[in-house]
Amino acid sequence: MRLIILLFFINILPLLAETSRNPEGVFVEQKLGQKAQLDLVFLNEQGNKVTIRELVQDKVVIIAPSYYECPRLCTLVYNGLRKVIENTKDIIPGKDYKIISLSFSPEDDYKKAHKKGEAYRNSFKNHIFNQEDWIFLVIDPFPENQNNAKILLESLGYHYKQDGKDFSHPASIIFLTKEGIISKYLYGIEFLPRDFRFAIIEASEGKVGTPIDTIIMSCFRYDSIQGKYAPFAWGFIRLGGILILVFILGMITILIFFDKKFKIHKI
Repeated sequence: MRLIILLFFINILPLLAETSRNPEGVFVEQKLGQKAQLDLVFLNEQGNKVTIRELVQDKVVIIAPSYYECPRLCTLVYNGLRKVIENTKDIIPGKDYKIISLSFSPEDDYKKAHKKGEAYRNSFKNHIFNQEDWIFLVIDPFPENQNNAKILLESLGYHYKQDGKDFSHPASIIFLTKEGIISKYLYGIEFLPRDFRFAIIEASEGKVGTPIDTIIMSCFRYDSIQGKYAPFAWGFIRLGGILILVFILGMITILIFFDKKFKIHKI
């Protein structure tokens, strides 16, 4: 009986490994602190040529790679992005950050980009999106620009590959500073509002958010392996120490105040 069970596991393990790993050549290579390729030409939703540098101007940029005919994963990532934006009400798209969706499929044209863009921008209840706030781009078919999506995404550490008519690709969004420096990656199809908020605040170099955010962020550290923020024990200890010190100083101040008041009343 034990031999049968052992043989079963020996045969099933390779199958489990095969279904759990990413396809070869499909992964995210984190390039934190490096600069993206900003001078590459793409087509916007009106069919006009634009460069990433023109779009990255004065605020944090979230790059959301995809292709617009993706049957499943891209839609799940976009829905997760929409959900976390809706749940992060006091950091405003267009004011504090913008999103650039870039298709890496040569089959996607600017008309598909516009249709996709309008569908997502109009789906929000808590925010108003303009075309400048969530931008949808496609590959420029001009020969010298046909590889620009691959060049840009490889500069961001985002590696995909074509699989027949479809593409195998990671589920990830990338945060850039206003200078086009890679700041953070978030992985998956759902994003915690806390992680999303922290990633924008850090990419903005503290220009977005509140003093309370700064205090809370001291209790978390970005985990580059998991692509999310994790509790930082020393941060909680330090914050607890500060709160205890504030409490003690407050009590001392109150005692001194009442002591002086009592002496004055006694006189």
